[in-house]
Amino acid sequence: MIGVTILTKHKKNSINDTSLQIFHREKAMLELKGVISDYYNQLKGLLYKLSFEYSETPKYKLAYKDTLSNVYVDSRKTTLSPDGLLWLGSILTYRISELPEKIDGVGGLTFGADPISISTATISNLFSQRLYAFSIRKELKNHGLSNWIEGDFQKGDKVIIVDDVVTTGKSTSLAIQRARDSGLKVIKVFVLVDRQEDNGMQNIRNLDVEVEALYTITDLLELRQNESNRSSESHNNQWAISG
Repeated sequence: MIGVTILTKHKKNSINDTSLQIFHREKAMLELKGVISDYYNQLKGLLYKLSFEYSETPKYKLAYKDTLSNVYVDSRKTTLSPDGLLWLGSILTYRISELPEKIDGVGGLTFGADPISISTATISNLFSQRLYAFSIRKELKNHGLSNWIEGDFQKGDKVIIVDDVVTTGKSTSLAIQRARDSGLKVIKVFVLVDRQEDNGMQNIRNLDVEVEALYTITDLLELRQNESNRSSESHNNQWAISG
């Protein structure tokens, strides 16, 4: 992997050589930039293969909604897979590196955000960004420190909130609010999939924060349509040959 190579080279030199650290980090990011487009496409294909479910009749119950949907994205099958962890962590590491502000950490509401934040923190370390991951609870524990947020953070830290799927935006909005209540400065939100319904993304923007989706439900429906077209073409070709 690109980052491992760069990190190995970096360790052979003095840790105090700031100029050399910057050189290796920038070189690593340039190499990562060269594969990001492939990672985007590969991750989209993996999402469709592992996580996308479609039914002609609505049958899927969604969080915070009373109506059923004919489309469901079981994101954890992708975000917990070896390739998904690598590609998603790399994409977000690169996207965060492009932000004008220095980011300290990345996290979101458990459980959907957890593999996303942990993979990003892990990959970021290979590129000398060293983001920490944090996890925001849905409910407080009745023992221990009873913290809403778990992780090695400090008040005033600049963070990225992540989420797997946005429908209404309620879970992402809750994560933003709890992060702010804990003294964190939310710089931006990244979500894996925008379902493009119920004004979800705008509901997040209404909290005065920028939000970006890596993919939309339209992207996955287009893959389904392309697959259907290829299947029809294959069937027609077989019929023509047999005829």
